[in-house]
Amino acid sequence: MVDDGSTDETKDILRPYFNKISYLYQENQGASAARNKGILNAKGEYIAFLDSDDMWVPEKLTKQVTVLENNSDVGMVYSNINHCDIAGNFIKKAYKDKLFQSGFIPEKVLLWKVNCGHPPTWLIRKKCFDEIGLLDTSFKMSEDREFSVRIALNYKIYGLKEPLTWVRIHNPDQRLGRSPAAERERYYFKFLDLLFQQHGRQPCVYRNKKKLLAGYYWYAGKAYLRDKDRKTARNRFWRSIRHYPFQLKSYIYLIPVSFGEPLFRLILNIRLLLNNWIRSLKKMAASK
Repeated sequence: MVDDGSTDETKDILRPYFNKISYLYQENQGASAARNKGILNAKGEYIAFLDSDDMWVPEKLTKQVTVLENNSDVGMVYSNINHCDIAGNFIKKAYKDKLFQSGFIPEKVLLWKVNCGHPPTWLIRKKCFDEIGLLDTSFKMSEDREFSVRIALNYKIYGLKEPLTWVRIHNPDQRLGRSPAAERERYYFKFLDLLFQQHGRQPCVYRNKKKLLAGYYWYAGKAYLRDKDRKTARNRFWRSIRHYPFQLKSYIYLIPVSFGEPLFRLILNIRLLLNNWIRSLKKMAASK
């Protein structure tokens, strides 16, 4: 266990278990530095991460170890997530099954068609860290995205659709994901700059450069919209469209900053009705 500068009674509570666990303390340096310290001190063949407020289902490691032992060319196994409240009560399954796929699929990871960016769900061969490096401690956010893309560019990955990790949902105002939009945007494009610099010649990165830029301008626009900075949000959605004009969601989110919230809600409702209608048609066709 790595204690990243906790100020509570963590060490005293764990002291009776020191003969069973390895307790490592460091001054607060952030999640990536704590994980890296654990990796460097680990003696096993596989690496898994569990944050202090999250939970694994009892069979998580058994199922993931089985995958790695039966697939020598897979570098990482990941899974879906259940969201729960602070008391551990189930809220919902976090993601759709289609986001959990397997194989050498870096392009799908790059384009958000696969969701493998959550460290508490990972089981990774330790040798992968020796070969492609540790987590990048210069990122305050998006470090999990950066590493998951890096591992997908170098190894096969294996997605388990079932939720094997429970993640607590805290007060949204206290989440890192609620950081100011400008800070979020800075790390989005720090990630892209690093990606293009180190992997820009890889075919899947090179041919999707415009889509990636458009996607991150869209994410930035959403962040500014949440912060009620309509002017900057509008600018970012337009930049998204300029880089890749075929991304429908950029036009949809441009509406509230250009024409107002009521029209935006109307369009989202129409879109939801259309999606439900299409799903109903598919079910009817499958039942025949």
